Amino acid sequence: MASKELQSGSELLDQFSTFLLDCDGVLWAGEDVIEGIPEAIAKLRSLGKKLYFLTNNSTKSRDQYAAKIRKLGIEGTTKDEIVGTAYATAKYLHGKAKKVYMIGEDGLKMELEAQEITCLGPEHTGMTYNMQEMAKVKVDPDIEAVVVGMDLGFNMYKLAYALLCLRQIPKCLFISTNRDKTFPASSNVLLPGSGCLAMSLVTCCGREPDVVIGKPEPLFLDIMAQDGVPLDHDKTCMVGDRLDTDIAFGKSRGLATLLVLTGVSTKEDVHAKDNKIHPDYILPSFANIISK
Repeated sequence: MASKELQSGSELLDQFSTFLLDCDGVLWAGEDVIEGIPEAIAKLRSLGKKLYFLTNNSTKSRDQYAAKIRKLGIEGTTKDEIVGTAYATAKYLHGKAKKVYMIGEDGLKMELEAQEITCLGPEHTGMTYNMQEMAKVKVDPDIEAVVVGMDLGFNMYKLAYALLCLRQIPKCLFISTNRDKTFPASSNVLLPGSGCLAMSLVTCCGREPDVVIGKPEPLFLDIMAQDGVPLDHDKTCMVGDRLDTDIAFGKSRGLATLLVLTGVSTKEDVHAKDNKIHPDYILPSFANIISK
């Protein structure tokens, strides 16, 4: 089915009661809120629409994301509306691992520790990598999983330690927060995403992750169900800026999908001959959802 290109979202407001919103490229680009988004969100709340913010970015906890969203002028946002890969990873590992080797930022560490999971790895930021010395390293045998998310302090020492864990510890899980190849640093600049870090480990260990947490994998909705979030699939629309993650996620779970053109994917991507992921709707920006 061909995607329906819209300039306003009036028919979407009539059709849907719940919107699942990606964050980077939908609400903001880099550190700047996208024009008109706070007003659009406020209007949707006033109409009684349910909003949930789904992000593959693992660098922040739910509390940190709620604070960031409020700071950008999207008032009334609570952590219960946030589903991020940091939180979802921790929820998934609860009861499966008590100690992990983590490649990631503070937000991921906070969510793991909230689930009573001990994290090793942050102390290796800034470590010098020496092959001869690395060959003598004894990994902690109590590590039960290697978790890879976005890590601005990623280095060869961390990569090598993670490899040793997966090679030397029987039944050690390999968890990737997401497969995102790129990250929208601003409205027109893409930088490497955390999927690149996971793929570096895949390359050297010759093993795919046991579980990938973020979109397009289906786990987010499972986590929401565990948390008691009621979703009427026929009345729910997934909104995102990436065909390969956001839109593919919505399609895989039978949700209506809306692509906005303020992030990674373009109309040219949608209409490319080799593209197999077609959103139900396209809007220039989610701010247009309240346009007449």
